[in-house]
Amino acid sequence: MFDESCSDSPDSRHFAILTYAGEIRFGPAYFTLSIDGRSFGERLFGHGVLWSPDSAIVCVTEWHTIDYEAGPITSLLLIRPGDWTYYSFPRVTKGFASPNYFIDDSLVLCHTDLHHGGSVHANVELETDLGKIEDWQPIEWPDLPTRVS
Repeated sequence: MFDESCSDSPDSRHFAILTYAGEIRFGPAYFTLSIDGRSFGERLFGHGVLWSPDSAIVCVTEWHTIDYEAGPITSLLLIRPGDWTYYSFPRVTKGFASPNYFIDDSLVLCHTDLHHGGSVHANVELETDLGKIEDWQPIEWPDLPTRVS
């Protein structure tokens, strides 16, 4: 087991660090995330960071609960470190959403394992045109003070 994993963007201008935070009973480990030294606070993520070939977007799996009975509940999170915005895909209940790969800087394929009774019930692969995502949201950093005018 490792405590920390670093992933550099393809252009080496950005880096993401996953820091070990714990493990689900009979399940995988979960991590905290920071990008370019900016922490996502208490939010939890699965193992693995996927950068787009142009380094404009990083994709991670966010965990919304670590409760063994309720989970897993996960979603894919796209982050643009150039303007610090994000897009969150819909939550997957009782499954793990995970990024597979980018194609031509415009498409990401997502793989979801839906679990039922501890075994894989279905595999779903989705293709998303990143150019059609319009509702990117600004990231609210938990560890930065509010600016007073």
